[in-house]
Amino acid sequence: MNVALPLATALVLMAGGLIQSVAGFGFGLFALPLLLFLGRPLPEAVILVILASALQKTAGIARLRRDVPWSEMVPLMGVGLAMLFPGILLLRFVSGLGPRWVKMILGFCILVLLGLRRFRARGGRDGTARAWGYVAAGVSGLLNGFANIGGPPMVLWVLSRPWPGPRIRGSLFAFSMVFVPFQLIVMGVVFGNVIWQIVLEFLWLSPAVLLGTLAGLRLGNRVSLPGLRTVMQLMLIAVAMSAVVSPLL
Repeated sequence: MNVALPLATALVLMAGGLIQSVAGFGFGLFALPLLLFLGRPLPEAVILVILASALQKTAGIARLRRDVPWSEMVPLMGVGLAMLFPGILLLRFVSGLGPRWVKMILGFCILVLLGLRRFRARGGRDGTARAWGYVAAGVSGLLNGFANIGGPPMVLWVLSRPWPGPRIRGSLFAFSMVFVPFQLIVMGVVFGNVIWQIVLEFLWLSPAVLLGTLAGLRLGNRVSLPGLRTVMQLMLIAVAMSAVVSPLL
């Protein structure tokens, strides 16, 4: 039995759990391109990322639940859920184009999202901030359905709010966690039995995710968050550029 792929998958998911626990986002942006490079088909890679990030978010919410402004986040969750199914339909269409196109499209998406993160919208009045929150939630829901990479739009919005770090991280965990059961149900309908095979595989991968998550939660209060995000962005840019360029070579 070839153990290289399972071990590499476990390392990718563990690193994703660590990154998202410290920064509040980034699991899908980091792990999905690397899983594709390992040879995972897009639907399988997306399901693995959904399951692994859900485990990470559960641990994060348990730690930060008192910092989440639930009354403000619940309406945004509803908007995001409304856009989830169109995103999954987009995933089904793109996954039929072949692995070369999948890597290129995903690479371009990551580059655009990382580029948008360079700009922080000003919150302005509360009404304006809430309106931009609904826009960010809708785009996030679409991207979550497509490839579980819906974090950056909400990151842009929460960074415009006058919130401390724990509230920012907890709000991102809570918002994205609500998608998980709906994603799995709809993807089970769209992609069939493949989802249950990946669920069984994830059972033995989950300790690696927990290890990365616990390490990240401990590091969250010790590591410079701006510095970590800068390093992570540079790493993601390299991954995204490789995803765009390699199919053309």
